[in-house]
This record gives sequence, C-alpha cells and structure tokens, in this order.
Amino acid sequence: MILGFYYIKKRDDNKETEQKYKMLFTERLVDYIYSDSIQDQKINNDNTNEVKDILDLKNILNNRLAQEVFFSLMIRLQLLTSADLAVQFSLIIKNLGLMESFEYFLYSYNKSERIIAMKIISYLKPNEDDKSFINYLNNLDTEEQKNRINKLDKYEDTITKYMNSNDFTLRNDATIALIRLSRAKNLDLLLSQRKHISRLGINAIVNAVEKLKNEDINFHDLIESQNPRVAVIGLLLTKSYNKIEYKDLIKQSLSRNFVLFHEVAWEVYTYFSSTEEDLDFMMTSFKDETSTNKLSILNTIKNFDYNDDIGNFLDYVIKNEEIVMKIIAMKYFFEVNVGMLFSYKKSSDKKISDAYKEVTDLIII
Repeated sequence: MILGFYYIKKRDDNKETEQKYKMLFTERLVDYIYSDSIQDQKINNDNTNEVKDILDLKNILNNRLAQEVFFSLMIRLQLLTSADLAVQFSLIIKNLGLMESFEYFLYSYNKSERIIAMKIISYLKPNEDDKSFINYLNNLDTEEQKNRINKLDKYEDTITKYMNSNDFTLRNDATIALIRLSRAKNLDLLLSQRKHISRLGINAIVNAVEKLKNEDINFHDLIESQNPRVAVIGLLLTKSYNKIEYKDLIKQSLSRNFVLFHEVAWEVYTYFSSTEEDLDFMMTSFKDETSTNKLSILNTIKNFDYNDDIGNFLDYVIKNEEIVMKIIAMKYFFEVNVGMLFSYKKSSDKKISDAYKEVTDLIII
C-alpha cells in the first residue's frame, strides 16, 4: 500500500513537472526560433535576450523527462508550421549541447524515445535550396561540415534498421523519417517493404510526401508494387499530385484481388474520369462492384452531362440497389429530369417509395 501511494505521488509529481516544462520550453522555443538573431544566423555573436533565454535552459535540460518534453515540443512546432525549421533545430541542439542526448534517445530501449529521436533527425536535414541552410553551412568549418554529414548518414543507417523492425509503430515512424530525410526523392525504399502497413500508416506516409512537395516520384513502380499496400500509397499520391496520365494504368490494375487496393483504385480512377469511354466503363462495371465502389461511381456520374444512357443506368440503380444509392440517383433526376423523379411517386416497392419521400422531403426543406 505504501509503495502504491509512493508511485501515485511520483506519477502526479512528474505530470506537474512535465506541465511546467511545457509552459517554459514553449515560450522559449517560439521566442528563439522566430527571433531576429536566429534568422540572421548570428547565434555565436549575438547577445540578444532571446539567445540568453534559450541558453539558460542548459541547466534545466539535465534529465530525461525535461529532454523528452523539449524534443517533443520541437517536433510539434515543426508539424504546426509550413516553414522548414531544420537550421533552427540544428542551432538549438548545438548551442544547448543536446547532440548526445538525442543520440542516446535514438538507441534507447524505450520505443517512444527512439521515435522522438527519429522524428527530430528527420527534421534536421533542410532543403539544400534554402538560403538560410547555405548560410549556416558557410559558418561551419570544413571538419564540422563533414562531421554533420557523417552523423546524418550514421543516423539514416540506424533508422533503416528500425524500418525493418517487427514493431509496427517503430517501423512506420522509421519509414516516414527516411522519406523526410530523402526529401521524398527516393521512394524506392517503399518498394522493398514487405511488411504490413496499416491504413493509418498509409495515410501518414502520403501526408509526409505531400508536405515535401517533391514530384520526382516513381508513380508507375509504386502502383505496380507487389505489396498491395505500397501500391495503395502510389494510387493516393497519383491522386494528390493530379497525375491523370496514369489513369489507364490504374484502370488496368482494377482487376487486382485485394480489397483495399481495389477500392482505392476505383476512388482514384473515378476522380480522373472525364471521357465517354470512362462513363461507359463505369456504368458497365457497376453491377459487379462493392458498395463502396458503387458509391464512387454514382458520385462521379453526376459530373457528366445527362443523356438517355445515364437515365437508364439511374433507373436500374433505383430499382435494384440499396436505399442510399436510390436516394443519390433520385437527387440526380431532380436536377436533370424531374419527370423521371415523379414517376417513382406511386411505386409499389416500399424502398423506392421511402427513397422518394426522403428526397422530396429534403427538396421541400
């Protein structure tokens, strides 16, 4: 019982201390990162209050809890801003003497500490076209430049090992860190990935690549990957980068027998669909597709000019599909052929009648 009370008290004290760290570190980090001194790259010579304030943290950052909070706040700052803070982060770590600390985190037995270290490292490699990065390198002597590059290479080797870990979370964060470090110029690392990637992991990878805004991506090989989840990443990137030239390849891949890939492929194909050939293919394929794919097709057909073929197709949907699709089809009829909508008013099919009431009630409102 005494030990129980002791650990509860210790946990509460840690939470209180952590909150104090957060308040102090947030204020100092924001002031320092956006101060004129760091923007002008005069850290070593400038005695502004912002620099003094950040250097005062040296005495506080002498324990694991403080360091973990500090690194986590750095990561959060980068996530919340579109600016590249690599130079600022490099200067902070250098001036506060935190290099050994986050290296220790990288090799820690604690998984959360390794993830924090990988994220920090992935934000330390700035865009080489960034003028502040060039200025920063010019202020380093040749030996220091070499050490900086060698350390980043060493970190990449370690992160690559984590990418092959059996632990999903570690593997996912390692993959995203490597993508950031390469500026998404080399996504071949995904092609070699044979282990499971969750839908959450897929979305995180796609978001990381999108944020880097690099179009030097091998879309073809990603879509054709033997790992269907890597192929899904390729599909989503094709959509986010609006690469309509891959529409035919995506159409050909619709026959792949993997549910997630099949549904995302239809989502992307319908997004690119604009021709009469696309329209005919969608209406012909509709009957044999999953409910999710049917909804993708239905929502896309509304973008085409109405004709008799579309009218017959919508009539089939209303008479044969589930009520959600009946409602979508009837709403389209209201926009382009209200006479067809009214023809379902006295239908003996209860589901059609219910769909009609739903649509007309919404219209009245």
